[in-house]
Amino acid sequence: MRSYRRLRFIRSLSNFSLFVIPFMLVSVFVNAQEIKVEAESGTLTGTLTVAKAIAGYSGTGYVSHFQDANDKLTLSVPITTGGTYDIFVGYCAKDGTKTINVSVNDIKSSLEIPQGNSKFNEVKFATLNLKAGSIPVVITPNWTWFDIDYVRFVRVDPSTGGFSISPAPVNPNAG
Repeated sequence: MRSYRRLRFIRSLSNFSLFVIPFMLVSVFVNAQEIKVEAESGTLTGTLTVAKAIAGYSGTGYVSHFQDANDKLTLSVPITTGGTYDIFVGYCAKDGTKTINVSVNDIKSSLEIPQGNSKFNEVKFATLNLKAGSIPVVITPNWTWFDIDYVRFVRVDPSTGGFSISPAPVNPNAG
């Protein structure tokens, strides 16, 4: 049985196109400032499955059964404009707070995902400066039994550089 996935590039709420790549379709939401890639469009390794049992997911489902150390979700995020991005992970941790391993463009870290009472939530992973291109995202379990819905990249306003730092010193006597 072949696995088919969807590739959608949505430039605005009223304008979208459908691009089909033979044997592989990827679900991606793109607008000028945000890119959202659905987890179910990724490559699933190990015991992972696409599920629909928990309400509130986006897309056509979510990735479930992170129950083994070898489980791995691999996504590709199409960054068309390089710059600074806030990166978020949509998840469900119904059985308690979990720690997951996330790698974005080979920048690796662990991320705590708080228990969400059987609801999908979102947590910020990082703010990273990224070049244009296909950005690999890999999610593996550090602590098992959680679900992943999507990853979302939000471009940070270049005028702030992603940080709000006051020009006034914290210590008024600093000079």
